[in-house]
Amino acid sequence: MAPEVFFSVCYLDSRPPKAVRNLHTFSPAVLDGCCRHRVMYADYLDIIPEGGRSVHGIYTTGLEDANLSKLDFWDISSRLRVPA
Repeated sequence: MAPEVFFSVCYLDSRPPKAVRNLHTFSPAVLDGCCRHRVMYADYLDIIPEGGRSVHGIYTTGLEDANLSKLDFWDISSRLRVPA
């Protein structure tokens, strides 16, 4: 997720004050052993284990419970969050 989208979802502002932006860091990340696949009858992709594949994304630090709740609501509430 791009930082601008993250801030829009969590703070309702794609460019919040610097003090808020400094609470979080964003780094490229790779989740090995997983792959994105289409979900039947849905308009989004999900990630499932699949050997030999990898998913590229963003590693974000500084997340609070309130951020996770907003991200869960914005994304897909039917997904399960599991440790990666």
